[in-house]
Amino acid sequence: MTAETRTPQPLTDEQLTEIQARVDAATAGPWGFYDGDTYADVAADLKMTGRASYSYREKVAHLEDENYWDDPAHENDDENRAPEQMAANVEFIAHARTDVPALLAEVARLRGEVTAAVDRLRDMQRLEPNHARAAGLYGVEMQLRYAIGTEEEAAS
Repeated sequence: MTAETRTPQPLTDEQLTEIQARVDAATAGPWGFYDGDTYADVAADLKMTGRASYSYREKVAHLEDENYWDDPAHENDDENRAPEQMAANVEFIAHARTDVPALLAEVARLRGEVTAAVDRLRDMQRLEPNHARAAGLYGVEMQLRYAIGTEEEAAS
């Protein structure tokens, strides 16, 4: 099985904590971006003050399109692709400031929903007189636990 076809593993609590620490350490937002002809800037509280001028509280990143051409993977690309790629990259970086915290919040919400569903399944298993049905409910519980990386808690 290749890396492209492997099923992604659930993020561990440690990984999520590390991601949250990076979010907390990064410059406060909101971040905006300026996309010039040969360079682009990402900055906190960026505000356009004119057609090609802007103000900001703190610069976060600076990109130049020459870096695009330094990558051998792009040596046969159309010359007009570099500014498009730089614009896509700078937009991605600028939106990461709000996208990553939103994704972390969604992971927490979904884990909470799965945990609540597992608790309801456990109650149903205890009340189910038919052992085959109870075993089926346990199978569903384990699938849910695997989805959020808590299958080892099933014995508790």
